[in-house]
Amino acid sequence: MQHKAPRDWAAFVQRKGRAGRRRTMRPWTIVALSDYGRDRVAYQAYDQFFSPELPVRSLPVSNRYVLRMQAAFALMDWIARELPQEAPTGSVWSDFSGPPQTGWWANNVKARQNFEVEILKAVLDGNSDRSRSLMQYIQSALGLTADETQSILWDAPRPLLLSVIPTILRRLESGWRRVQSHPDEPTLDHVVADHPLPDFVPQQLFGDLNLPEVEIVIDPQQQGQATESDFLPIVQALKTLAPGRVSRRFGYKHRFANHWFPLPNLQDHNQVVPVEQYCIEFEEAGNYQVRDGGCA
Repeated sequence: MQHKAPRDWAAFVQRKGRAGRRRTMRPWTIVALSDYGRDRVAYQAYDQFFSPELPVRSLPVSNRYVLRMQAAFALMDWIARELPQEAPTGSVWSDFSGPPQTGWWANNVKARQNFEVEILKAVLDGNSDRSRSLMQYIQSALGLTADETQSILWDAPRPLLLSVIPTILRRLESGWRRVQSHPDEPTLDHVVADHPLPDFVPQQLFGDLNLPEVEIVIDPQQQGQATESDFLPIVQALKTLAPGRVSRRFGYKHRFANHWFPLPNLQDHNQVVPVEQYCIEFEEAGNYQVRDGGCA
């Protein structure tokens, strides 16, 4: 069921594909349009709904932020190549995603992380062979010039040698422990399951880089399921889960699952709800200007 004209034909085609994935299904797609604005234009060109023409989309592979994200992935590839033969079987992706859990596999993960610590230390200590190898690999993998490679290694934002590598080295050596500035802070550093370096690469492939995210903890929607987490950009999260607003966004596994944060008083139209009341954990990101109606 498509309500109003789609803003993106590629997203509309993908949404239609969800309706029928098996050959035995007979999916129906219903588009409800109004008589105004974009809906009226879409109605006059209704044939596009049957076979939409998707515009060519180019990826910003030379964008400096995209290159830094790809450099973080290339760093993990290089470390995997540099691990010695005696290192236990495993994955650098998993090693960088969090501290080892309990169980027989935890010893293998810890052993691999110790090898990775030595490799990263050699790079930061100025070991010429390790540093040169990393620089050559980054330059070759991303197709960069020597100057561009030096910029990714040293220049802000998020340089590999001054930010990415020191961060993952600190987490590997400490087991993701952190110093608490107040008793309510968690004892573990930022950990996202099966997602390494969440500070330097986005959760989704085409997600925005350097954008604060909000982790939504979702209770089990059906009996026997585990608690899940989802991530939204901070502005989208504030709109989706504003206090008093009911959302069906996270109820896709059960038709009766709705989520909301209730207001302290359902009678007052205007209320102030401190963020501390509905966010278990948050981090001060600084002061920012907001433009509302042309006024900053």
